[in-house]
Amino acid sequence: MSGGSTGRPERIRAIGLLSGGLDSTLAARVLLEQGIEVIGLHYSTGFCMNDHRRAMARPEEDPKRMRNEGLRAGADLGIPIEVLGQRPMSQHMQALRMIEKECGIEGYLLRPLSAKHLSPTQPEELGWVDREKLLGITGRSRKEQMAWSETWGISDYPQPAGGCCYLADENFARRFHDKKLHTNPEQIRRDEMILLKVGRHFRLSPRVKIIVARDQSENQFLSRFDLPGWRFEALDCGSPLTVVEGEPDPDLMVLIASITARYSDRRSEPLVEVAARKDGREERLLVPPVADQVLERYRL
Repeated sequence: MSGGSTGRPERIRAIGLLSGGLDSTLAARVLLEQGIEVIGLHYSTGFCMNDHRRAMARPEEDPKRMRNEGLRAGADLGIPIEVLGQRPMSQHMQALRMIEKECGIEGYLLRPLSAKHLSPTQPEELGWVDREKLLGITGRSRKEQMAWSETWGISDYPQPAGGCCYLADENFARRFHDKKLHTNPEQIRRDEMILLKVGRHFRLSPRVKIIVARDQSENQFLSRFDLPGWRFEALDCGSPLTVVEGEPDPDLMVLIASITARYSDRRSEPLVEVAARKDGREERLLVPPVADQVLERYRL
């Protein structure tokens, strides 16, 4: 928030962190109601499920589940918004104080929805913001936020839920811990983190893991990555793309082909021909689809 050193300057500007959810939208609106100019700032952490849905571009998806809620909220509020990539941060008080200190804005971080439960900030003490017009919401209930949204005609927002971020997703967490267990954390590449969100994951050995696409959208998504390992596909049928991390021995090559066959359109046949490709060469394996009880031993 910017302004002069004393009194209320002619023009007050605030940077509002805008996720697109109800809380951040209301926080920006509280300041807009005071005539303060708000510029929205939206961070793309790489772990948002809606961002991933947009990347998948599945035709059957509800368009609302694929939109950028930060941009949508900015448009609804009539404020400009920038979108930046950033690592995720917690919103607990210790983290907020650290952000203030490291950014050189100590005393200027204002939380409009809960301000009356917190110590006054510099913008309030300098008279830039009227503290009496800020809110005092606390607790986990959403009733007050929803009441204010009705007052201001804010209706098009995502419903609050815990399922919007991969960092809170049990499957993603299990895959991430497996990745840390079998890879030096300092050597984990960005692409490997992105791929934790895609497909079915199977740990076949300490050095070999595979990702099996679940549909054509994931096939296309995986094919865009320039990965160094083997890729498997069943021939002459609809088949998942299976990508391999690590170098499998001959027995694991057969197992990977069998898993690929299990998820292909020829899964009910006794034998399926599967192509394994790497560095311009191709091997073909004729294998039975793996039994489900065997498959579950390896699933992450």
